[in-house]
Amino acid sequence: MALLMTESDSEPAAPGVRIHEDEATPKHEIDSLQEDHPQYPERLSTLLLDISALVVIQFLQGLDGTIVTTAIPKISNRFHALGDIGWYASAFMLTFCSLQLIWGKLYTFYTVKWTYLVALFLFELGSFICGIAPSSMSFIVGRAIAGVGAGGTGAGSLLLVTHLLPPPRRPALVGVLTAIFGFGAAVGPLLGGAFTDNATLTWRWCFYINLPLGALAATIVVFFIPTNQAPGRNTAFRERLLQMDLLGAVLLIPGMVSLLLALQWGGSKYPWSDGRVIATLVVAGVLITGFVLSQVCRQNENRLMISSRVFKDPRIWTAVILGASATTSFFVMLYNLPIWFQAIKGASAASSGVMSLPMTISFLVASTLGGTLSSSDSSPSSPSSPPRNHWRRRILPGRVRAVKRPSPTTIVALLTLASPLLLSTGSGLLTTLTPHSSTGKWIGYQVLLGAGGGLGMQLSMTAAQSFPNHRDITMGTTIILTCQNLPATVLTSVAATVLNSQLASRLRDEVPGLHGNTQLVTGAGATGFRDVVPAELIPAVLEVYNESVTRTFLVSVAMACFGVGASLWVPVRWRRAARARRGADP
Repeated sequence: MALLMTESDSEPAAPGVRIHEDEATPKHEIDSLQEDHPQYPERLSTLLLDISALVVIQFLQGLDGTIVTTAIPKISNRFHALGDIGWYASAFMLTFCSLQLIWGKLYTFYTVKWTYLVALFLFELGSFICGIAPSSMSFIVGRAIAGVGAGGTGAGSLLLVTHLLPPPRRPALVGVLTAIFGFGAAVGPLLGGAFTDNATLTWRWCFYINLPLGALAATIVVFFIPTNQAPGRNTAFRERLLQMDLLGAVLLIPGMVSLLLALQWGGSKYPWSDGRVIATLVVAGVLITGFVLSQVCRQNENRLMISSRVFKDPRIWTAVILGASATTSFFVMLYNLPIWFQAIKGASAASSGVMSLPMTISFLVASTLGGTLSSSDSSPSSPSSPPRNHWRRRILPGRVRAVKRPSPTTIVALLTLASPLLLSTGSGLLTTLTPHSSTGKWIGYQVLLGAGGGLGMQLSMTAAQSFPNHRDITMGTTIILTCQNLPATVLTSVAATVLNSQLASRLRDEVPGLHGNTQLVTGAGATGFRDVVPAELIPAVLEVYNESVTRTFLVSVAMACFGVGASLWVPVRWRRAARARRGADP
């Protein structure tokens, strides 16, 4: 697989890490590794403190993306701004997705540690503005600023991993950070509901909670995480501006904003045939096409936002496809499965979060376990000793036999294939849920889905760590994050549109007792329709609600199946290309 070039095969020269000078690692990459390797913390206590800071920030970032979902009704009531509801969630995701690549360039020119702290400051500032917001507009501005900061901390956390651990040990830490991010996203609605329903704390504590935890993490980063020089520190200011690729930014950022706006508006605020929706889609298409052409037609990769050399690397392609598949499939379910519990099983908002715990727990376990299994021993062996990871002797009663220990490369290959298989199986089975499905079914199906999502997100985030220098690690990380989060954001909006349109049309066609008054059900929400719909119509409405919600699960199934095909096709093509290159060598 394209992810198979693991850290122990391709990275370098840091203390305690072996370099394998084979044909998979060109000499110029080894030279650059020797220049770029960071100084790792010497004490275990310092390392644990550093990791705890990253864990806290990843938790807050995952939390902030979903905590507002249960607080939105109270916030809109407070500001008397029902028409702004769509912006409360989308303002964060718009800036978060559209500025990922810009942050990647900044991390190239400036020290990772201090750039990371700037991003964290913006995230905290946005949270503070949201907490004290006197109006809907100021709240939206705060969400947008928080999204800018979260875009920087998301990439920065993964880049700081390279400053804390040698390459073979990084997958385990990436697995922990991925698990914590998913955990934060999963408990966000629970905490949001708890704060919102508490008359003393109110919804404002959905954002105040970020301030003390973020300040604690920032203190640890300032005093304990080592400061390593950025590779572009000696670049002249004019050249830095050119390398920031302002042309690409001018095309990409408005293009992504237009695309996300169209998907937010279409089918909900305006019909898809509305001129405003069509216009924003056309603008998005033109600008994104212009961005792609600007990256393809120019030759100096240092002045491009996306280097074609990095983007074409099989490790990135596999990570992008696997990450987009796993992230989108998981988050579509994370947003829509609680709706099924509330509408079909009659659960409260808090209870639906508890009923979703099997998916969250399996995500945490799989992500952490995947990182642990794909890590390797980085301790050097003496020239006279046999390779530590090749053969072990297992003593059995009456005989001795040699057993080959699977390498991290083999383990990553198996996990890369297992992730989309688990995702497609779990999400496919969830589409079969009915109002009468047993508890065992929806628990077991969630376990499969969560395990696949945890493995996929962890493996995709680890891929960029195998690049030979800081510049490529930075660019690879931001490419993967952008390609993960953009499809997840877009298709989560698509799933919501599918739910709204399916529910309205099916209620109209299949529940004649409503006499076309579909607003009676849709306006009451997933838990309130039982109080306003006549008792004799409840069974029919439940059937329609079940069919509509499970139809949104097909978005998750489609992305999971896309991941299965890609995980097979990409490595086959890569291996064929490698054989062709070897055959062409004299």
